[in-house]
Formats: sequence, C-alpha cells, structure tokens
Amino acid sequence: MGNILDNEADMDKQKIRRPNTDQPVFLSLQTVSAQVPATKDPSRDIAARRNEILTLDRNREPLKWAEAQHRLGEALLEAAFSISPTKILQLEEFYESAATAFRQALKERTRVSVPDAWAETKNELGVTLFNLASVAHQRSGKETARMLLSEALQEFRDALEVRELDKSPKDWETTQTCLASTLAELAILDGSETTSEAMFAYQLLLDEIRRNRQSRSKPVLPARLNALKKQLGSAPVIANIRLATTDAESVRDKSIITRNGKSYLPLSLAAAKAQADESTVRKWIANRVTFAGRAIETYTSLTDDIYVGEDSARRMAQRFTIWPSHKPAGTVVIGETDDGSGFLGLTAAARILGVSHRTMWLWVTQKKAPTDRKLEVIQCPVSDHLYVSEKDIAELKKAIPRSGLRRGRRPRGAAPQ
Repeated sequence: MGNILDNEADMDKQKIRRPNTDQPVFLSLQTVSAQVPATKDPSRDIAARRNEILTLDRNREPLKWAEAQHRLGEALLEAAFSISPTKILQLEEFYESAATAFRQALKERTRVSVPDAWAETKNELGVTLFNLASVAHQRSGKETARMLLSEALQEFRDALEVRELDKSPKDWETTQTCLASTLAELAILDGSETTSEAMFAYQLLLDEIRRNRQSRSKPVLPARLNALKKQLGSAPVIANIRLATTDAESVRDKSIITRNGKSYLPLSLAAAKAQADESTVRKWIANRVTFAGRAIETYTSLTDDIYVGEDSARRMAQRFTIWPSHKPAGTVVIGETDDGSGFLGLTAAARILGVSHRTMWLWVTQKKAPTDRKLEVIQCPVSDHLYVSEKDIAELKKAIPRSGLRRGRRPRGAAPQ
C-alpha cells in the first residue's frame, strides 16, 4: 500500500478543480491507494485483468478469483487517476467500474477467511467511493456526494478494525489518512457534525506521525488540518468516533478523549464542570494554580486546542470551602437553581435584595444580617470570593421592606447596632 502525499505541491496537483468557492475542495486519494505500477496503456492492463478473471473458476478457486477482481479494481482506479479531471463522464465510468470490481472481490475476500486482504479491498473501495464523490458533486450535487462519502467512510472504518496501529502501522496510517480526509470533506461539504470528528482523526494521525519521524505524511497533513480549521473553525467538542487505536489515545464519549490512560475534557467543558469562566481557567493554568496540592493537568493539541485532565476538573469543582472554617464544602452549585440549593456571589445577592454590595458584605462577614440564623456561606480559596446560599437570600428578602432600604433604615428584625 502506498503512503499519503509526499508534500504540499503534490497535494495541490491532486485537487479537483471546482467551479465556485462554495463547493468543497476534494483531496484526491490517488496516492493513498495501492501502488500499482503505472502503464503506458491502462486499457491493456484492464483488458488483461478481465481476461484473467475469465480463466478462473470462482467455485474452485474463490480466493484467486477475488484477487483478480481486486487487481481489476486497482487497474481501473489507476486508469481513472490518469484521466483529466475535466472528463467527468469518463471518470465516473472508471470509478463506478472499479467500485463494482472491489465489491465483487469482497464476496469471497471475507474478514473471517482473509482479514488482511479483506481490509485491503475495503480500503481501496473507500478510495474509489471518495473520488467518485468528487465527480458526483459536480454532476449530481451535494446529496449524492454526501451519500458516497458516507459509504467511503464506512469502508475505511471497517478496514481499521483489522488495520490496527500496533499490528500494521503503515497500513493503519494509510487508512487513517483516508478516514480523516473523508471526514474533512463531509464537514466542508455542509458543515456537518463530522467537523470535530475530522479534527480529532487528523490529530490522532499527526500525533502518531510525530512519534514516527520516518513517516512521509508529516509535511501534508498539517496543511490539510489548517485548511479545515480555517474554513470551519476549531471544533468545540469531539464527536463519538470509532477508530482503531491503542490505549495511547481514544475516544470515550462525545466530549472526552483519553491519552495514556488519562481522560481529558475540552477547555469549555472543563470550565463548565469547574463552574468558572474559560478565561479564569486559562489564567489558573498559566499561573500554575494548585487544587488539592496539584497543578492542573492539560494537553494541548496540534490545533492549539486545550484539554484539561478530568481529575483536575473535578478538583477545581471541589475547590470551595465553608466560610469561615475553611472546611471542604463538597459538591456545590454556583448560580440559581430550581430547588434553591445554589449559591450566589455577593454582587448577585445584593442585586436580588436591592442592597449595596457593601451592605451585603457587612451582613455576611460582620454577622449583621437581619436574620436569627447563621448564614450559609462558602468561599473560593483561589479568588477569595464569597457566596451565599439561595435559601438565605430568600429569607433575607422577606426582612427587607417592599420599598427597599433607605439610608438609616434597618430591615425588619434587624437589631440596633
């Protein structure tokens, strides 16, 4: 099997020209298909392959017959790669014929009997469908292209079930490249949910390339990834995705990734779990603020997206203490809740009660609140901000006249000072 494009110049040569900028730029998968020696007359090679099939008895030699069908598909695919991108009808004919040959081969090349050969044909069928989608987009429109790309995507995913990274890294790299490119084209085609999936698929591939310095993929894929990021923006969430990966990095659900056995959340999700603004979490990371004695664990992807360790997000969420004892407050909710179990900052509480921030601060810190019971207050030890329980705010509101407080006027029940 061949490797992916050697450099950006080669990549540009394989792009199919498009009539307007609203259409996607399809990256031809020519150089990730099988390395079939180019012939001066592709038609002779195709004829030879077809003649070979006629000489074989499928019932007596099913695997040889399937291999001949596979080689015919490769010959047709190679012939299509030599045709000018402007000859749409001819391209379509060759790609459809190649797809038919690969499907015929899969009737005997099963995963159970010959898993490696099955995965090889699955990959080549995916390559064929991918390139057929680029032609169909110009002839039939987005819906046909989307359907073909979805079919190609499934073929690559099937192949990756056999082409595992730890068992056959080169084949894995080839098919993973195809998978990432297909996801990217689907995303560019209509801005679908495959955007984040494509970003992650590329990221997974690039991480492996970075570990394997001998890979020829490195010059091209960052350019492809940057093109996707520029057109669609960085995906905020990683979609649920099925990839053949090792424990080094995999997807657990729609937002959590795993690296080396540790789970990481996108910054936005980590901030939400920690009940803090993203900018605040960024400052904590930059300033190496510790929670429970440990700094925040992070992972920065090659697309400059920040992920926060799930354990770190949990420790950040558990940062609140009971004021003034400084005992752990456990799990709390910052903000208004339906059942009144949340905590509000002094500014928000003062606004609800119609009092000044200073008055609220005095009530909380100097025990001057117009209530007989002790206020339930928690504190963020990082910012020193105080938060009052919603239930206490509701009680305080009952003690304040409807007309509000005026200078020198005490709430009902307030003791003289």
